[in-house]
Amino acid sequence: MATRVARIAGLLFILFALQCSSIDNIQVETSSETTIPARSLVEDLVGNLAFLGFDGFDISQSEEFQNGGYTKDQIDSVRILSLQLEIVAPEGATFDFLESIHFFVEAEGLPRVQIAGLAAIADGQTLLDLDIDKVELLEYVVSPTIKITTEATGLRPEQETQVKADLIFDVDVNVDGSVGC
Repeated sequence: MATRVARIAGLLFILFALQCSSIDNIQVETSSETTIPARSLVEDLVGNLAFLGFDGFDISQSEEFQNGGYTKDQIDSVRILSLQLEIVAPEGATFDFLESIHFFVEAEGLPRVQIAGLAAIADGQTLLDLDIDKVELLEYVVSPTIKITTEATGLRPEQETQVKADLIFDVDVNVDGSVGC
């Protein structure tokens, strides 16, 4: 009986530890859209895609961050969980015009660092899950001038194309004085 109680107590401890391991982490989601002009008579390269919602992004202004009552000085760590691109319009359009795409983070006084990308894009894709680079973003996020930029290779699409980018951050916040974990 004592070993059974010890096993149950051990299982409860493990479950509690697993549950509490992420109690001070929040997911912050942000989205942005860009319109890529149609190809002209001169085959224009795609170049840089401007996702304007990521230009000057401030994580502390996100709903998730504000609902928790957190401040920037409580952030212990920031990493990207996912970055996904989706064709919004026109219907039936694909990413066939892209050969590769890479996202970078920039901030004044800090080096420009790649955060996600795809070196090769398969034909017929309407949704892309980018490969995430394991980069600590704390210094960038607390900077007043964070900017997320892109570089892409390929040719502009035959039709004007609208692309949506969804970005999810994992933010580890310091919850001093929290009860429990």
